Amino acid sequence: MLFKDRLEIWNPGSLPPSLTIEKLKDSHPSVPANTLSSILGLKSKIGAFKRVLQALIDGGVIEYRRPEKLNSRLQKYRLTNKGRTLLKDEI
Repeated sequence: MLFKDRLEIWNPGSLPPSLTIEKLKDSHPSVPANTLSSILGLKSKIGAFKRVLQALIDGGVIEYRRPEKLNSRLQKYRLTNKGRTLLKDEI
């Protein structure tokens, strides 16, 4: 918010687990905000990311955590049993 004497910025986001406020003060490497995008080799959440995400849902690998609120800003995803099996086979 912009006030006469100051600018206040509020960010509801969080830092990636590997970063702390102290580390931000020093030189540090870039850390992707979205781990899933990073794992999939995608640069952003738009376009290809959405297509890959939908393919994983359609394939039964992941599922919505809030299926009743598909467009919620709080929407998250979780591995299905099939997804856990596939992940275990890869490790």
